[in-house]
Amino acid sequence: MERGMSLRFENGVVRTMDEKGTVASAVAVQNGRIAWVGETRDAPPAEKTVDLQGRCVLPGFTDSHGHLVSWAAGLARIDLRTFDTLEDAMEAVGKRVASAKPGEWVLGRGWVFRGWGLEGFPDRSMIDRVSGDVPVALSSMDGHVLWVNSAALRVAGIDADTPDPDGGAFERDREGRPTGILKERAADAFKERIPQDPPDRLAEALEGAQAILHGFGIVSVHAPERKKSLRALQRLRAARKLKLRVRYFLAGEELPGAASVGLEGGFGDDLLRIEGVKMFADGAVLAETAHMLEPYGKASSRGIPVTGREDLEAVIREAASFRLPVMVHAIGDAANRTVLDAIENAGGSLDRPYRIEHAQHLHEDDLVRFQKLGITASVQPIHLSLDLDQIDRALGERGANAYRFRTLLDAGVRLVFGSDMPVADPNPWFGVHAAVRRARLDGTPEEGWYPAERIGVEEAIRAYTTAPAEASGDGAERGSVEAGKRADLCVTDRDPFSIPAEDLRNVRVDLTVFDGEIVHRR
Repeated sequence: MERGMSLRFENGVVRTMDEKGTVASAVAVQNGRIAWVGETRDAPPAEKTVDLQGRCVLPGFTDSHGHLVSWAAGLARIDLRTFDTLEDAMEAVGKRVASAKPGEWVLGRGWVFRGWGLEGFPDRSMIDRVSGDVPVALSSMDGHVLWVNSAALRVAGIDADTPDPDGGAFERDREGRPTGILKERAADAFKERIPQDPPDRLAEALEGAQAILHGFGIVSVHAPERKKSLRALQRLRAARKLKLRVRYFLAGEELPGAASVGLEGGFGDDLLRIEGVKMFADGAVLAETAHMLEPYGKASSRGIPVTGREDLEAVIREAASFRLPVMVHAIGDAANRTVLDAIENAGGSLDRPYRIEHAQHLHEDDLVRFQKLGITASVQPIHLSLDLDQIDRALGERGANAYRFRTLLDAGVRLVFGSDMPVADPNPWFGVHAAVRRARLDGTPEEGWYPAERIGVEEAIRAYTTAPAEASGDGAERGSVEAGKRADLCVTDRDPFSIPAEDLRNVRVDLTVFDGEIVHRR
């Protein structure tokens, strides 16, 4: 259906998500915008009519933290999450190695710390057995650790004499030789040595990837990426094939270059816009690199502080001078406190809020500071279902301070949800289920994991719709089903407000409308 064609949805449940929580039965679309919302008997004529037959209309969803281009490129890589054993995973790596062209790297992602029955991290020898001289790099599920083979280490020139970088580390054996495990900034620096897909190929991958997102009802992504990704997005935009509203966050180390050419926040249009700057304060719990106030279990380590408070403050001030708010990755309670301190000390305000990404573990004393400082908590509820076992193992009873959805909302904090794709599946209904049930996708634990932090269905859906629009300054244009707003909608096969919480994971999107055009039909 063409964008300019008038369209009417009728005989359904229209959850507008407006401030009053209005429920209607019909909605009309004209010229890319919502023209009317009301009851079916009063609906205006249209060129095309869709009989909803009781299905539900919702605003299109936003993934508030998704590495869009990286996820798209990675769809062709080995997905290590699909293998139950180390042997099966290495067999898949070996098959990919056998078909690799000269000079080509074999890439994959999705393994976890202590996975496949291992006591700790894997090492390069496990890949060496199946890889020969072909360099192999396998990213952990959380993206904070890289597992590489000996050939990859040789290509990068990393050996026993290579020092650990600031904010990163090489795992080493008893003789001091790198084991093939690179953490945080050591992994980041290594990734720069891996041959990158050209922008045209990335643009092709993006076109296919956005179709997958449309199938989930996603019409917008807040995307922390790197400059190669921006080129690919611009090419898709120029070809008029970009059908997502992308709010793009530059990597912190790219800020000086952007500033030197006068780039300011808000540059772009409603499809593709420069939104802010992404920084890191620490790592992740799965790799025990999240920066904690107290040590992990019996270990002496408290994680890795990737960026200190003074450096964070300096970037925040510089970014603010170019009207670029900062989003900072902070998972551990120590890291969150560091970021809160840095934002408070840096002072100043912008027309869009600062954000803390993940805000996963929060000390009781720091919860109210989010609301006081006007900081948006950008959280990925699907992560709860993936790492609750590791949190219990690493932190014990301190796990009660993780994923404080209910407490944050009750404190008046804006909560936005995403997936952190490719770390987790971008299906937002998995996230809604995790936030409402606080359980794995299989429904366990039945009573919920720290169930006092559960939130309601409406609150979870707002964190995917109205709240992200407000956080990016787009609340007047989208985020709810109201006349005059952009016609970004999704139609679900059932009304999520009227089903058992356990069934939220099974909600399917039958239609997605972007800018008045049907872009997905199941």
